Amino acid sequence: MGAWDYCQRGVWHVNKGTRTDGITAYGLFKQALALDPNLADAHLGLARALIVQWNYGSVEDFAPFVRQARESALQAVALDSENAQAQYVLAQTSHWAGDVRAAIAHASRAIELNGNFALGHFYLGIGLSLDGRHDEALEAIGTGWRLSPRDPRASTWLANKARVFYHLKRYEDAVETALSARRIQPHAYGALVLVASYAQLGRDEAAESALADIRALPGGSAKATRWYLDRYSDPVSREHMADGLCKAGLLEQ
Repeated sequence: MGAWDYCQRGVWHVNKGTRTDGITAYGLFKQALALDPNLADAHLGLARALIVQWNYGSVEDFAPFVRQARESALQAVALDSENAQAQYVLAQTSHWAGDVRAAIAHASRAIELNGNFALGHFYLGIGLSLDGRHDEALEAIGTGWRLSPRDPRASTWLANKARVFYHLKRYEDAVETALSARRIQPHAYGALVLVASYAQLGRDEAAESALADIRALPGGSAKATRWYLDRYSDPVSREHMADGLCKAGLLEQ
């Protein structure tokens, strides 16, 4: 097979969205780069394969994955400065590194390069919500849905849409959306929104039931919760989410 063939096989595994597939994809992209070190899509694929491993696999220490993914995405941009996917990956890695404003800038750049790039709109919505701009976030995620109604990462986008509803105090909508995300694929952060929303609604039994999903996460609920809250750049939104998690008994008052 040629480098492009390995690349396409890697993309298929990335879109499967499991840690095992992420590991397989990483190997395929490495083979592609061995054949063509200047193939931008292979560098980008390496970054995406790493992201799948930490995002879906809930790895114990994700910092090295973030760093390696960012380096690969920067290499892809150096080889192809107009690659919207690479800007999207830089938005992801900026988000996970705690730089929400950079995530917004990279997602916005992805959209400038390709206004029909659904992932750019989705990730712009994530960044805007973390920055406290929830109405804008809902609009951006809605645009992403219109462009890609059957997106393979639907559970992620629904979990983040649920967070937007939570911050708009549309708690019933947040519950419904978080449950939709869970039906597609259990998602750690969707589970946190679900618990917080149930707590704000005073549905304590439902909140306790949903807590079981969080407590089963690798590393435990405390670590997942800390990571989730630390991603916020807007302190008001962070406190609002923490309030719901406190009411659910997941955080200490």
